[in-house]
Amino acid sequence: MQAITKAREGIGSGRYRLVVLDEFADLAALKLAAKEKIAALIDTARRQKVTIIITGHTYEPSLARQADIVTKMQKVKHGYDCGIMALKGIDF
Repeated sequence: MQAITKAREGIGSGRYRLVVLDEFADLAALKLAAKEKIAALIDTARRQKVTIIITGHTYEPSLARQADIVTKMQKVKHGYDCGIMALKGIDF
């Protein structure tokens, strides 16, 4: 999966002390990626001393325990509600 590959590159680059894995919480819960692959990614970050933040709507409890910070996202208001389509740099 391209998201995991990109995250691994960022974590392994040595350029970052903090990596936000936006919407990664949903990957395992929706079976878009194996939770073992995400767990291995978090383990790599630990060895590199990189802080990991995971966001999303649903999450696997085992991954939440592994990450440094986990945020469960809940929409309160969004442009979609008024017919505004996804905005580059905001929604993707």
